[in-house]
Amino acid sequence: FLLSANLFYWCVFGAFAVTALVLRFWLLGQLTLAGHYLTALAGWICLAMLYMAAVWTSLGQEAGRNWLAGWVLEMTFMIENLFVFGMLVRAFRLPERLTPKTLTIVAWAQILFMMVFFMGMAAWLRSLWFLPYLLGAWLMVCGIWTLLEREDSHGEDFDIMETPVARKFKDCLGDRFLPGYDNDSDSFFIEDKAQDSRLKMSLLVPALCVLLLADFLLEIDAVLAKISEFPNAYIAFSSSAFAAVAIPEMFFVAQGLVHHFSLFKYGIAMVLMFFGGEMIVSSTFGKDMPPLTACGWVVGILVLSLAASVVRDGLSVGARSTSGRLDDSPGNETPSRTPGRDDRLPARPA
Repeated sequence: FLLSANLFYWCVFGAFAVTALVLRFWLLGQLTLAGHYLTALAGWICLAMLYMAAVWTSLGQEAGRNWLAGWVLEMTFMIENLFVFGMLVRAFRLPERLTPKTLTIVAWAQILFMMVFFMGMAAWLRSLWFLPYLLGAWLMVCGIWTLLEREDSHGEDFDIMETPVARKFKDCLGDRFLPGYDNDSDSFFIEDKAQDSRLKMSLLVPALCVLLLADFLLEIDAVLAKISEFPNAYIAFSSSAFAAVAIPEMFFVAQGLVHHFSLFKYGIAMVLMFFGGEMIVSSTFGKDMPPLTACGWVVGILVLSLAASVVRDGLSVGARSTSGRLDDSPGNETPSRTPGRDDRLPARPA
């Protein structure tokens, strides 16, 4: 892994990584906290393009093209992670003010996961015969749940603290666990002043752990797909890392699309079921779908759902406006009458 590029190029990557860290906690991170998600996402894309230009200039045109293709591929595969994150955030009822911080930790943890995976752990995990079937079935269930979820529920019809695992977790910690969030801070542990200032674990800790576990498992197939498509580990890893830093912004942009486009949730469900089915089929028959082909299918499904939403929402607005004009037309006006004895309602029979 480390021998895939010389020390100079790893130092360049480290310098860009430090720049990304500074931007996260200074400029772009503040934009995200202020709700300017598209602006912050554009900043991360610009940073990725600057690194791609550095790779193109120093390593050649082919390396630059491969880096750009790897970045686009990682951004596409990350869609699967974002939708699963959305379900978990709703399940834990994570407040919006805590979501950017939590997803920032997930993003940097994903970079560490990918580094370990590229060193060989991904191939070892993929050799566990049951893991693809388990992940595939889970993604299929997530897709079906997305289809059946009511648009106005926002996860309120499911309380994760009522699940058997959560109840066991609560029983183990006892009064050291607080099944909620601190309204005054974004701390993982809350000081209970009513009980001799004892520290209690907030619900933010298990929420973060579950998000990290989901990200760890979902990243295995993405890393293996990139290894098969791009033999140079430096190109594959660095392109994935610069896609991962934009996870918080991409999450909120994706949630905005779900909110504004009525049929986009069905596209999400189809993507989740597509990834789950692809895992199960490829493990059963021993033949994986080419990563770029899978990328094309995902983009096609999402674009189709967006286009269908635009058409459906446009027709709905047109129908409402036409109905309003008909109701206001002169022929449909209700004649005004002076109320009298004949205008009284008949008495209700006993």
